[in-house]
Amino acid sequence: MRPVSAEDLKLLFSYDPVSGWLYRKTGRNAGKRAGSGRVGNKNDAYRIVYALGAHHYEHRLVWALMTGESFFGQIDHIDGDGLNNRWANLRVVSDVENKRNRPRQKNSTGIILGVTPHRGGYRARIGLEGNYMDLGTHRCQFEAICARKSAEARLGYSQNHGR
Repeated sequence: MRPVSAEDLKLLFSYDPVSGWLYRKTGRNAGKRAGSGRVGNKNDAYRIVYALGAHHYEHRLVWALMTGESFFGQIDHIDGDGLNNRWANLRVVSDVENKRNRPRQKNSTGIILGVTPHRGGYRARIGLEGNYMDLGTHRCQFEAICARKSAEARLGYSQNHGR
């Protein structure tokens, strides 16, 4: 199957950058919002749109429509809401940048992301290029959280990371 082009998409959809919604231009659903939300955990919810014989993430179609690009890597939702496809909420990022804007995982046992109880104190760690950087074991929770937040700022993590 050939890549979806912006020209093809412009024939099929219109886009409202304020609401972030795609609308169909043709067929029996002309004028209606395209796609449906994917059922799943809140952090994995993305809107899916069927077009040109395949299912696509709505945010990728929006990016193609707005930029004219048909290949663009990863599209990040700045606020972490995969259903918020407003133009101001989307950006192209590298894999590393995308991982620095991740939500807290459901199975996370730490106080905040990267801070866990450890031998009577609190251990702080942060991910760096596929490995963990140890930020030390601290006597109080506040010191460990400060060490983690300071490392996030130095390494360019999003303020939304671990939300």
